[in-house]
Amino acid sequence: MREEYEAIVAAGFQVQIDDPRLAMHYMLTPDEDVAQARGWAWRRVEILNHALRNVAPEQVRHHTCYGINMGPRTSDMELKHLADIIVTIRAGFYSFEMANPRHEHEWRVWSTSSCRTARC
Repeated sequence: MREEYEAIVAAGFQVQIDDPRLAMHYMLTPDEDVAQARGWAWRRVEILNHALRNVAPEQVRHHTCYGINMGPRTSDMELKHLADIIVTIRAGFYSFEMANPRHEHEWRVWSTSSCRTARC
């Protein structure tokens, strides 16, 4: 994808990475615990960052979410287990949709100074 990302920026656009699987992986792999899901997420971000290595972060937006699930959100990974990983993505902008009662309080993870410096 590196070539595609670079071509998008060269054409004068920003790259938007739509990656709901990053947040949904834990829910979709019920045999994994949080540590295993985090390991998977770290590898995914490492690969993404490699593909984005020649693109300025200011030209990249990253989006993840818990997907469209009309049922109860009982199997979602808590944001506190993802925030430190998300902020290592080579992006200047992040979008994380959490518009449901299960996650309505989790925005507070961003208020900690350690999270703002990529150590949530």
